[in-house]
Amino acid sequence: MSKRASRFISLRGLILTFVLLAVSATLVNSLIVAYGVQRDALIQSALEADRAYAFKVASSIDEFLRSTHRRLKYSSQILGSHFNEPDVLKAETMRLQGQDAGLNSVLIIDASGKSLQAYPEFPLIVGITVNSTEVQQALQAQRPMVSDGYVSAAGNLIVFISEPIFSPSGQFLGIIGASIYVQEQGALHTLIASHSHVDGTFAFIADENRRLLYHPDRGKIGEVLRVSSTVDAALRGERGAMEAVSHDGVAMLSGYAQVSGAKWAVVSQQPRALA
Repeated sequence: MSKRASRFISLRGLILTFVLLAVSATLVNSLIVAYGVQRDALIQSALEADRAYAFKVASSIDEFLRSTHRRLKYSSQILGSHFNEPDVLKAETMRLQGQDAGLNSVLIIDASGKSLQAYPEFPLIVGITVNSTEVQQALQAQRPMVSDGYVSAAGNLIVFISEPIFSPSGQFLGIIGASIYVQEQGALHTLIASHSHVDGTFAFIADENRRLLYHPDRGKIGEVLRVSSTVDAALRGERGAMEAVSHDGVAMLSGYAQVSGAKWAVVSQQPRALA
């Protein structure tokens, strides 16, 4: 073979090599772009699902609180006309607690803070003045209230939902309230479990002080979160989704919403790596 023909073959091979490299680079670039597009689409889809889930849970809790306030208000209207009749007070606490298994206990407190009646009956509570900040706030506000989480005199971590009691003439007589034990299987657990969600997604609830009122890991309930951008956003009244780092240091895709009737934060999240 002549030197000229040999050079021609070498040149053709070099051109073919450049073409193959160019095609390979284009293919790799296309794959990277396609991966990025698919990844972003999956992340956006997961964020939207988390946002919708958090809003759904928050809406359900809001409706539960509204329903509880309606029942408490009905009782308060009855008690307003019979506040000095112990038998009526006892019957009403028994009826209210028996009517709704989501309420762990019902308590009637007069305007001075003295506990008049409780059901189930707590001998150490009835007849004493309840000095907890949350109860005192409800007495001072004289309006429907939902407390943050706190430890009751009986040693339970609870939230307290209350309605004021007024006489027919408009005199403030006290409050009737219902306690929910957040560390036990109860209303919050049932409300969250009633909504389906994709594998790996879980929700938690925090009050205005960032105290966990619900978490799938029961051992975390009652803990106070130090930093949480999603909880802070929900407590500001915002509703949406974001990529954030959990309090355990794991990258998460999170949706968040506020329980407006209580100023609690609901956060739905899943590990980013899972999505």
